[in-house]
Amino acid sequence: MRKQLFPFTMRLFIIAAFLFCFCMPSQTHAQKIVKFAQYKLYKSNTGSTKIKIEPLARMKNVGKDESKYEKSFGVYGVLICYSLNGERKAKRQDMTSKLKQKGYFELTLAFGNKAKVSGVSVSYFNMIDEPKSSWPKKGDCF
Repeated sequence: MRKQLFPFTMRLFIIAAFLFCFCMPSQTHAQKIVKFAQYKLYKSNTGSTKIKIEPLARMKNVGKDESKYEKSFGVYGVLICYSLNGERKAKRQDMTSKLKQKGYFELTLAFGNKAKVSGVSVSYFNMIDEPKSSWPKKGDCF
């Protein structure tokens, strides 16, 4: 009888621990990214050229706008200007979701070993604090 009881109590303990750790509301507060680290360009295992952007400094005391910084989209944007095999390219992206999920933003700029990426410039913008009219535009790249 004791052998059957142990696994049952162990299962109850595991379920209780899971509920306590993962289902209880978190006491963490929203954080506002105030500065990004220098971006990194690198070649992936497949030869693609990627850019990686990571936060450098965060402000923990966001104040009354805290709920705005908890959103999964529409908070942090980036304009990436670059040349791909001599042709100018521009990508404006919302980084918010990837920053929340992974802690960094990563984007493929070119596929394959033979593609040449050059002249990269990056502009970050806060989509909440800055009016949409002041966000960098793709046309600003050229």
